[in-house]
Amino acid sequence: EEKWILSDVDKKDMSTISQWKKFFDVPSLLYFHKDDERLLIDLKNSLDVQWILKQNVDKLHFTRFDKIDGKNCEFIFGFENPRNSVYPHSVSEKTVRRIENDFYKDYVKTFSSDWIYFKLYGINSSTMPELRENLLIFTDELLAEKLVSDFHFVNYNDGGDGSIRLRFKIMNEDDFERLRYRIIHWIDFLLNHYFCKDVSFNLYEREVERYGGIGFLTVCERIFSIDSYLVLKLFSKKVLKVDDYLSVLHSIFIYIRLLGISPKQLLKLMKDTFTQNIYRKSFKKVFPNNAKVIKEFKQYFEDQSKFDIFNEVFKSFSP
Repeated sequence: EEKWILSDVDKKDMSTISQWKKFFDVPSLLYFHKDDERLLIDLKNSLDVQWILKQNVDKLHFTRFDKIDGKNCEFIFGFENPRNSVYPHSVSEKTVRRIENDFYKDYVKTFSSDWIYFKLYGINSSTMPELRENLLIFTDELLAEKLVSDFHFVNYNDGGDGSIRLRFKIMNEDDFERLRYRIIHWIDFLLNHYFCKDVSFNLYEREVERYGGIGFLTVCERIFSIDSYLVLKLFSKKVLKVDDYLSVLHSIFIYIRLLGISPKQLLKLMKDTFTQNIYRKSFKKVFPNNAKVIKEFKQYFEDQSKFDIFNEVFKSFSP
């Protein structure tokens, strides 16, 4: 692997890049680097190209990999922004930063900017349950109003205090201002009622290489969205019942089927992995009514179309 960093490149003069294209198979995607985050850009999208040309870029990265048939098989390049984040964040900050009303004022739709991504910091463990309940109510409202189509939720523990990372996918670009207004006021509510101490907005890094390519990325995001909503629902319950655990198992089966693993292969994996002793101590303890579990999952081994809960996902994203 070889890398070049070219400083003082005139972005308007693309002749050098055009020359190098002769020796590379050039992909249509690149990453815009900003601090330790990356925004995926589609070079075939004119709005994306206009957006990247407006950025204050001072470096251009090139990476070359091994040759195939006399040609470099991969050509990756990205623009790097100077290290001055628009939304700087430090967990140690004493003051609470309010969200300005001009947040996303210069919003331009790019390949990744149909997602709004932000983090809530400094969440005390005693307030976390109530905050998650507020988040569930807020998410239900956004989904009901068709302001968002997908939603990602991740809970972290940062040095004693908790943090939540949230992503909302904009359903309709025309409703962006309305969604922006709702998010700002919801965050103000959280800050004013001391649910969290700080907030920062970030670029959503769509990791194409991690999720197996652009074609499978949407599948992963949709499944993660279903799981995020399911987890919030489970958090909202004081006591988990058997049906709740079954919902989790259904979700796991979704992943397994999307990986292309057949029920027969799954049974073999389970037999090779779990001993009778492990089964009795864990699974049997949670599901004492074995007959109910068998009835619930019998459909997997008979007719996949009977699986109503996530049938839409299977129909859209079949293995």
